[in-house]
Amino acid sequence: MTADSGTTPSHRLAVLGPVELTGPDGARSPGAARQRRLLTTLAVAAMEGRALSADQLVDAVYGAEAPARARRALATEIWRCRQLLGADAVVGEAEGYRLDPILIEVDLNLFVARMERGRALLDEAAFAAAADELQEALDLWRGAALMDWRDHPDTQAALARLEELRLGASEDLAEALIGSARPAAAVASLQAITQGHPAREHAWALLVEAHLASGDHRKARTTLDTARRTLGEYGVDLGSELRAVRDRVQASADEHAGVADMATPSSEPTVRPPTRPPATPTVAPAPRHPSPALTLPTWLAHPDDIVGRDDELAVVAGILTRALTNAEPSAVVVTGEAGIGKSALLRHAVNTASTPDSDALGAAIGVVHCDRRLSLPYAALTPLLAQFEHQVPGAATLLERGPEGEGEWSDTHELQQRIVDVLEEAATGLGGLLVVAEDLHWATPELVEVLLALLARRARVSIALVVTVRDNEGVSEELAAVLAELRDRALAVVRLSGLDLDQAGRLLGAGPSSAAIVDAHRLTGGNPSTCVS
Repeated sequence: MTADSGTTPSHRLAVLGPVELTGPDGARSPGAARQRRLLTTLAVAAMEGRALSADQLVDAVYGAEAPARARRALATEIWRCRQLLGADAVVGEAEGYRLDPILIEVDLNLFVARMERGRALLDEAAFAAAADELQEALDLWRGAALMDWRDHPDTQAALARLEELRLGASEDLAEALIGSARPAAAVASLQAITQGHPAREHAWALLVEAHLASGDHRKARTTLDTARRTLGEYGVDLGSELRAVRDRVQASADEHAGVADMATPSSEPTVRPPTRPPATPTVAPAPRHPSPALTLPTWLAHPDDIVGRDDELAVVAGILTRALTNAEPSAVVVTGEAGIGKSALLRHAVNTASTPDSDALGAAIGVVHCDRRLSLPYAALTPLLAQFEHQVPGAATLLERGPEGEGEWSDTHELQQRIVDVLEEAATGLGGLLVVAEDLHWATPELVEVLLALLARRARVSIALVVTVRDNEGVSEELAAVLAELRDRALAVVRLSGLDLDQAGRLLGAGPSSAAIVDAHRLTGGNPSTCVS
């Protein structure tokens, strides 16, 4: 039944594979090539929610071989389609022709609807239900999409969008399988994605996680090494997700080594340096007295070049430098779509703020990696707090032990203020603190409230906050409200847009007049990550 009317469609039109019509008499494929092209064109228009003019349909169906009386020939083809689908199935109106969504169910729309339901379930950590919904969405693909219209120039953009949706749904399914304790089932599809689309960082990160969840630490390490090498060949930096996975691989290796040591008898005690806590963020302590620059974690120390972001870089680096120099908590928000270069800009800004010429005080850098699989309110802060155990005893177990050292925290405000106390005390002892919070669109509202409370403090302490968040990422109303407040309190909101044609050419190592560059820029809107892949 259609979602809006409750009416059962009379036919389903499927174009994710060979064109197929399913109705009361069963499934069949139209025999005439022109009918298949016309139906495919109308199906794509239905997915995009628009009607097509007669001229657009003539071009789609006939191309350069349009007959002399093309509109009359088109009217005949539309009549034949109505014979197949029903007299009212193809609607003619002022804007053109379209399929009636009540009478005709299009598999493209069904795929998108099921995919979106699966993603919503994934965001709620309902992994098993999400896996079922996403699998049903992907099962609609019976072969190559739009098979009878692939030679038309207008098809390329639709094919690119559909392929991106399919890959995204496949990655989401793998994530749901990992979350529902079925990592082995996710490995094969993730391997296929990384082989066919080697610049997709999210797929690499999920593949490493799948090996970790399966207990295969060796494959997790080798996959991570392959991902780092492959992405480097494509000129793509490790993003926040792969860096977080890298830290989990290292933590897993440390734990594994510790278990092996305990299990292996030895006549002499083994002496080794203390194992660092398995933390996602990297915090580099600086001297208590001012030093010429920030001390950078390894992943921040050597960023690759970026293109076309000079103005944005100056804004972000300037705010960070002033915040750490003037000892006044300040924030900057970097926003934009996935792959637009938020993390790359952030790394360059931190490097710029760390130069001797910046006059920044010595400080520690702590990174918070938000992850939509972390459903507990402050789970993403746990590794950060653990890093400050030496400066603030009890910080590592703060979230577990309650206000009196035992039990649970019943007062959310009290807990948030205590977290801020720890960060403030650590910043004072370490000569300042720069907090980098990535992917805040996956944060919990409570975590963002902690960041707001940190900014609200009026203590003269060097604290800078820089966060990244995607545009148009579906979030709850509660999270949207606190993110809006964070944007209001930030000294600047830096919104990244796509590169222009000249910048895309520089990124890809070719001139803007290159046909490949022009096509890549047109299809991707100048998104750096998508251009490269």
